[in-house]
Amino acid sequence: MLSITENKPAIISEFCYQLTGVGRILEDKDNNVWGCSPIYGPDGKVHLFYSRWKNEATHLGWLSCCEIAHAIADKPEGPYETVDIALTGRGGDWWDSMTCHNPTIHKIGDKYALFYIGTTEGSVYSKRIGMATSDSLYGPWKRCDTPIIETTQIVMHGIQYVHLTPLYCNTLMGSYGSIIRVGQLAIGKKTSRREIGNAQIDNMD
Repeated sequence: MLSITENKPAIISEFCYQLTGVGRILEDKDNNVWGCSPIYGPDGKVHLFYSRWKNEATHLGWLSCCEIAHAIADKPEGPYETVDIALTGRGGDWWDSMTCHNPTIHKIGDKYALFYIGTTEGSVYSKRIGMATSDSLYGPWKRCDTPIIETTQIVMHGIQYVHLTPLYCNTLMGSYGSIIRVGQLAIGKKTSRREIGNAQIDNMD
């Protein structure tokens, strides 16, 4: 089930005004770094999953050669040390053959779930949202053979939507809680309009 929100005026909370920036927490001189998703591990360290791709691929490399790296630190503001590559393009005919991008990591039951987007053609129109699971933050990660949301599933008023960003939260429904994938959705080739959508499932299977 997927729904699209109506446009509403922005509401800025008091909490927002209390936030203070701490500067960059992770840099890589050889790679573009994009976004991150942190989680505390059983070792007491902060585990950060982030997107990266080689500088020579320029900005659009996120569509064709991005990978999801895993870094650790003793505290949220760092410094971080990259320890492994969690996911990279699988090649072949897989739905995430070229790129793995925009990770979000969560503990669900006794497993870790890593949500991400993948591409097959190096274009925004081949993006899909997928999931990989593991018993450990250090992997190995078992990927879904197929996307958990197909682009063809997202049509409203006859308009085709394209996935951008998977997010997650638990609800009180279902034995495992519901997985809600919330994504920015781009419409067509000539607009930068964005919407927020959600999809729900009752268990990890």
